This record gives sequence, C-alpha cells and structure tokens, in this order.
Amino acid sequence: SWGASPLDGIRLLAAYRRVDDNLVMLVTMNEDDVMRPWKDHALFSIGSAVVLLAVIGAMELLLARFRQREARAKALLDRAQRLEATGRFAAGIAHDFGNVVRVVRSSVTLLRPMLAGNQEAENILLATSQAVETSREMIDQLLLFAGNRELSPQPSNLDELVAAGLPIFRQAAGPLTSVVESLSGTRASCLIDRAQFNAAILNLVI
Repeated sequence: SWGASPLDGIRLLAAYRRVDDNLVMLVTMNEDDVMRPWKDHALFSIGSAVVLLAVIGAMELLLARFRQREARAKALLDRAQRLEATGRFAAGIAHDFGNVVRVVRSSVTLLRPMLAGNQEAENILLATSQAVETSREMIDQLLLFAGNRELSPQPSNLDELVAAGLPIFRQAAGPLTSVVESLSGTRASCLIDRAQFNAAILNLVI
C-alpha cells in the first residue's frame, strides 16, 4: 500500500508478509524508485513513436515530391510531343503555302510588263508583291518553328521587328489577352534572323 513516511514525508510503497506468529517482514520503496522503470519504459515508447512518425512523415514528403517531379516530367514529355507534332504540321502547311505564293509571285512577274504605264494596275501589283513578301516571311516563321529552315541573320531594327510582328502576336494571344506595344524608341539594331526573332517573341506570347 502507498503511504507517506512519518520521518521525511516521502511517499512510500510498503509491503509486508507474516513469516511466523512472532515475525512480520516489512519492505518499503520510495515512489521514485518504484516509478523509475515505468517512466523509462514510457519515455522509450514515446521516443520510438516520435522517431517512427518522423520517418513516416519524411517518407510521405519524399513520395509527394517524387510524384510532383513525375507529374512535371510527364507534362514536359507531353508538351514536347505536342510541339513535335505541331512542328510537322506547320512544316506541311508552310510547304503547301509556299507553292501557292510562288504561283502568285510568278503571275505578278508576268503581269508587270503587260500593265506597264497603267498606274492603277501597277499599284495593285505593288500591293500584291508586298503581300507576297509578307507571306514569305510567314512561311519562314512556320519553317523555323518546324525546324526546317537555315538561319539568315541580317542587320535589323528591333522596334521595327516588334511593330511588324504585332498583328501575329495579338492573333496568337487570343481574344482574352491584350498585347500592349511598348517600344524603346532608341533605334536599337542588331544582327539577327528576323524569322527567328519573331518566333522567339511568338513563343513568349503563347
């Protein structure tokens, strides 16, 4: 039974046993000595549980990160496959469109001497020629996007390149996104492939 020592007030656990009619054996232990093994076992159990929970939490965190990396890798692979398919499709369109442009250009070349002296007709031919050149640039962009065109760097003004590509950039951005023009006005120029520059800006817009 539990009780307090009359000498120092320490709680004790006392047990006794009658040995014979004239002898009783009494054994006492203080509370700290009695509870120490139980406390040590409880601390060990709690510590083991904390370590186990920490290991499980670390494994869950690693598994979540692995799943995130796996999802990102799969998304990149899917995007690369879509871009490859889009590139092949763009190359096919560019070649077919190029054939049409060549026919138009040949027709303009043949008509030019026939309409010499007719200012109105010459103006129409000039506008047609400019449209053909614009179409050729669009074909170059498609071929560059498809990876089927050699680079052709030339001195170019960056402001003019951006301004010329704005209609295409706005079309690519879609109706829900605004493409705002903000040029430096410094007449900065550099040696650059015009189609590649436009394709780079187009990729940024997309």
